[in-house]
Amino acid sequence: MGEQHPEPEGRTDLAFARTVLAVERTYNSWVKTAIGFLAGGLGLTKLMEPELNSLHGAMILGGSTLLGIVAIAITAVATLRYRSRMNDLGRQALGRWPFRIIVFISSSFILICVIGLVCLFML
Repeated sequence: MGEQHPEPEGRTDLAFARTVLAVERTYNSWVKTAIGFLAGGLGLTKLMEPELNSLHGAMILGGSTLLGIVAIAITAVATLRYRSRMNDLGRQALGRWPFRIIVFISSSFILICVIGLVCLFML
């Protein structure tokens, strides 16, 4: 005898769960990318700290600021895309991770980005 396959309804539930998890993984990947951009901007400033008072200092700060702004934009887009994809899947998917948690995580990271940008200009 062979192994038993789940009923068609069970397979649909499993496919739905995989799709929800894929949306969550995608959101997490976007946020990891944003963290990388912020770390790159702050790292660039720290690495080039001796040069900040030279002619290139404005370019270094400008590049770091741009990386911080991109991190904020990536986080905002990730949150909007997460909400859109979960809405496409319906209310059942939104119940897995309440959207308020996602907004809290994204808002916290955006606040960290803003604090990082303020610190850049305090140098």
